[in-house]
Amino acid sequence: MTTNHYILPVAMAQLESRLKQALPGIEAHRLMVNKDRLGAGYNPNPEHAKKSAVMVLLFPKGKELYTVVIQRTVDGGPHSGQISFPGGKFEQEDLNLVETAKRECFEEIGIDPSKLKVLGALSKLYIPVSNYMVQPVVAYLANEPNFVLQRSEVQQVVLLPIDQVFSPSSKTVTSLKIKDNLLTVPVYLIEDCMIWGATAMIFSELEVVFEEIGLLEKSIK
Repeated sequence: MTTNHYILPVAMAQLESRLKQALPGIEAHRLMVNKDRLGAGYNPNPEHAKKSAVMVLLFPKGKELYTVVIQRTVDGGPHSGQISFPGGKFEQEDLNLVETAKRECFEEIGIDPSKLKVLGALSKLYIPVSNYMVQPVVAYLANEPNFVLQRSEVQQVVLLPIDQVFSPSSKTVTSLKIKDNLLTVPVYLIEDCMIWGATAMIFSELEVVFEEIGLLEKSIK
């Protein structure tokens, strides 16, 4: 999305308004999910899932609208080394899941919560492998951030132009070995950054929302 000083606030106001309405949810998630994941037996809202939140951060960089994902450190956990949004589990001191996302964004990549304009949230998404129910929170930062990485959890940040992420040329399918199973998985592939799983599903819903409010110059097929 090409931006300038005048149209970006309008676009973010449009997005904020849209996020207050009914969301595409699972239908958007299905566009970027392994076909077996949402099949028979999938429970989108299990009773004992742990609460968590991630931050979908939008900001201008030059004339483009960007977002940021992180590559997690290799630690042997269920999401070791993967590309994800900044985020983590709900803590007792958090007032709500928006505060969880803001706190984790500060802890992991150093974004001052007071500088964020929270626009709303996307649909919650259950991740079976870690038993987390994830709330994606969408926020806008008026200027390109300076990142301070929590090295114990974050290996690197990857800055992604929204137009490039949502370009048809960035979507493909690939084979991934998951729990000793070789699966064909839809992915976003932007240069060397491959986004799949829950992160791709969250991006997919954001893409549908952007299309609905006319922030992309294409139709999603």
